[in-house]
Amino acid sequence: MAKRRPIPKAKPPVQPQEEAGKKPLREFQSRAEREAYLQRQIVLWTSVAIGVIAVIILIAFFINQVIVPSRNVAKVNGVNIHVGEFQDRIRLERVLSSEKISIGISQMMNAGITDINQAFSQVYQRDQDIQQRWNELNAPDQMGLRIINDMIDEKIIRDEAARRGITVTQDEINAQVLAFLQLPQLEAPAEVDPETTPEPEPSATPSPTPLVTATPSPVPTATNTPEFTPTPSLTPAPTATAIPTLPYQEQLENQQDLIDDFYSYVSRRAGVSREQIDAYFEYQALRMKLGEAVTGVGDTAIWVNARHILVETEAEALDIIEALNNGESFADLARLSSIDTASGAQGGELGWSNTNGFVEPFGEATRTLEIGAISEPVETEFGFHIIQVRAREDREMGDLEREFVIAREFETWLEEFRNNTEVNTFETSNSWPDYVPTEPEFEFRRRL
Repeated sequence: MAKRRPIPKAKPPVQPQEEAGKKPLREFQSRAEREAYLQRQIVLWTSVAIGVIAVIILIAFFINQVIVPSRNVAKVNGVNIHVGEFQDRIRLERVLSSEKISIGISQMMNAGITDINQAFSQVYQRDQDIQQRWNELNAPDQMGLRIINDMIDEKIIRDEAARRGITVTQDEINAQVLAFLQLPQLEAPAEVDPETTPEPEPSATPSPTPLVTATPSPVPTATNTPEFTPTPSLTPAPTATAIPTLPYQEQLENQQDLIDDFYSYVSRRAGVSREQIDAYFEYQALRMKLGEAVTGVGDTAIWVNARHILVETEAEALDIIEALNNGESFADLARLSSIDTASGAQGGELGWSNTNGFVEPFGEATRTLEIGAISEPVETEFGFHIIQVRAREDREMGDLEREFVIAREFETWLEEFRNNTEVNTFETSNSWPDYVPTEPEFEFRRRL
């Protein structure tokens, strides 16, 4: 039987281009079609780029406005102090410092100094508060460190005030604002009954006996005390021109305009609310009120008529005490041995002095030493003192002096209370310097 021949497989059809070894032809596009295609690509990729940028901006905004402000710079008694609060406080205090410096410069210019740089130089020399404020404006980390500690203190003070039931009124807050702006507390004039004829008050009869007055006393020269002595300046302060007294209602309206302008300006420049500004001054009032409660400072100060001898070593002080006990003259030994040459030339005499103006523990010794007794050596940062108190009396304190004494003693109390770990716990983040704003910058505003 004959074999069947296999049927050959059909070859696939070959495109003419492939047979010729040529590439496929590209579809013809008109110029308009090509430009339209290009435009679509540009729009597409531009949209993609805009979308990516928008996402990056949103992420950055979220980080800066939500995540960063919610980070902590400190923790006090279990409560966090957030970056946002910290930055708001710094911006607020930068503007307040700018305002305080402007007030000082304005006072000098209103008194007759026409050159702003000279006015600034004068106020900078005279006012330690303005010195510190100006220095902090130019050293942001220095301001940041103070403020983070102040915010820790504020939390501790608010907690303790709440525990003691201490609060402040709106009038007390307003008083802090007036004090900051150096505006007077205005009082409405007393109403006079038109039917009543005022009787002239008898004038005081001059007394031939001079009253004991608070004479400026040279304390130990090296101590730079008392603090109440004004700092001398290179140029005498110009005398302010007398301004006619305005009617009470007009004064009140002018003062309120200044206060409203102050709040509006600070709020706008610092980016904070009026409530935040009020909270700052409320804290100042609360701090003073708690200080009064914990220090127990009264309305009087202890003044002494004292003398002293200042030497470098305790051995020298003991030798002088032995000489005094053997009958040597205090005045002669002071002239011979005291390294406080100002009082030494006067036989060691300090005259009548406010003990609040003495460096401690010198001041405490003058408050407690028995009249006429010779003290044991009293060591201060300047050396060893031998003290004799010849008389002592209480005198009324002015408001500024009383505030100074309360602030000084309160600082001592607060330092001890702050570090009492049974009551207070706090910690700070090492990253706080990364969040210290350097804005707003100083801006001078003239106040007439």
